Amino acid sequence: LWGTLAKISNIDILIDEAKGTLGDNRYSKMMDHFVEWHTSNKQQKEFIENLNKEISIKKQELSIIEKFIAPKTSEKFPETDGVLKSLKNNGLKLVLVTNSPPPSKKAFNKLNLRQYFERTVFSCDIGILKPNKQIFTYAIKDLGDYYP
Repeated sequence: LWGTLAKISNIDILIDEAKGTLGDNRYSKMMDHFVEWHTSNKQQKEFIENLNKEISIKKQELSIIEKFIAPKTSEKFPETDGVLKSLKNNGLKLVLVTNSPPPSKKAFNKLNLRQYFERTVFSCDIGILKPNKQIFTYAIKDLGDYYP
């Protein structure tokens, strides 16, 4: 999903803001939690609570962390719709496999990408990250002959 079909429009700003506010050590700990969240279907509130236990989030830091972990501004790359439409129109069954935390599902739907895919597999739903072979095996399970 991210970096292939779409991007978080202001990711560089969000990273700089989080690093500048939290400092390197606390930002690093937040990132550890964030990566772990990619294999968990925990709600955002639980993510924040768990992070708070480790880094003691200050009131003024909370909104910055929330913007980072669940960004509101995403956009498809200009060629995304055309490529996916062409592949689907040529008879290919498309499956999305993404290392993403739960908020990415909302962004994916907002970007109107679901229409192109036979199946979507978010790492947060199954607890496995790419490049582990199991996530790909799960993604194509029961799809049958996926060649046109």
